Amino acid sequence: MKWTDFQINILKGEYSNKSPNLIFLSNLFSRLPSNISRKARQLGIKTSYKRPKRPETKRNQKETKGWPLKKELELKEVYNKYINKDLAKIFKKTERSIEKKLKNLNLKKDIKKRGWKWKAGHPKGMLGKTHSNELKKKMS
Repeated sequence: MKWTDFQINILKGEYSNKSPNLIFLSNLFSRLPSNISRKARQLGIKTSYKRPKRPETKRNQKETKGWPLKKELELKEVYNKYINKDLAKIFKKTERSIEKKLKNLNLKKDIKKRGWKWKAGHPKGMLGKTHSNELKKKMS
C-alpha cells in the first residue's frame, strides 16, 4: 500500500511532537507502528524523544563472571608490569581469561618500552646454566 501525500503530511506533523502516538497513527493509517516508524526514518523525520537512562545499579554494572570489581582494579594497577602468563598465576586465572579481561577493559600493554623480553619472555635454553671452563678457554 503506497503512502499518499496526505498521510505523509499528517505523519510529519504528528511525528515532530516530543513523543508521537504510534498507536493513534497506526489506527488512522491502518498500518503497523513499525511501518510508521520506518517511513518517518526514510523521510528523515526525527523526534526529540530520548529514552531515559537507567540509573547505575549493582545489577547493570559491567562486572563479569568470576571477576569481582576489586580484582579488576588490582589488574588495572599491575597489568603493564607483568606478562600475561605471570598475571594468570597471580590472579589464579587462565592466560586466555587475562587476555579477554584486558581487552574488555580496553587495557593495552606498552610493549615498545619493554623490549624483546617483554614480548616473548626470557629464552629458557641457557637460563640458570653456565659454560664449562673448557669451553670458556676455547672461546677466549
